[in-house]
Amino acid sequence: MPTLNEIRDQVRELIRVKEFPLNTQRALWRGMIEFGEASDIYLKTGLEGYWNKKTHKAVSLEDIRNGIGRNGTGLDPDIVPAHDAYLEELIDVIFFVVNATHLECALADLDKVFDDKLAYNFTRPKQYGISKLIKAEVKDKTGSLPLRTFPVVKRKTEKLSGRELKSIAFSETPEPKDLDEAADWRRRNSWGEHNGA
Repeated sequence: MPTLNEIRDQVRELIRVKEFPLNTQRALWRGMIEFGEASDIYLKTGLEGYWNKKTHKAVSLEDIRNGIGRNGTGLDPDIVPAHDAYLEELIDVIFFVVNATHLECALADLDKVFDDKLAYNFTRPKQYGISKLIKAEVKDKTGSLPLRTFPVVKRKTEKLSGRELKSIAFSETPEPKDLDEAADWRRRNSWGEHNGA
């Protein structure tokens, strides 16, 4: 298993060979996009079935049995198990994070920083860094973090391979009637207010 410092050196070589721009802001931005893509796969598939990397859509086993996603020689190469697509996107996040660290902190000992941060985090209270609002929702509703904290249409619960998936929302707040109501709700319930920003 490579260390973080070894991974940084490997990513640095990849960036050099592929001639990527040396731009920290772009690396951070791309990492956020990759993280969003992993989240998209998770929300749309529950890591069951397949994922079409070209269209960014879920493909069920039933779809494949019915011929969707097949070409003349078998499964379309852009259709992969959802679990694999999810992991691939998270690895891309690591690439961009490591790229950003090497661009701004080329001489940093990432292994030491990781070890120090891990040791510090073990000294912190349970569920540190989670706002009081989210902690209350976790305790009162689901036992897990809400995925969205703004008004949404409540979706039904689905069963996939014996697992119950609650889709998209835990909030029972009705959709706003107009743009003024939506803006007022967001102003009262913005993420920044919950975190003291």
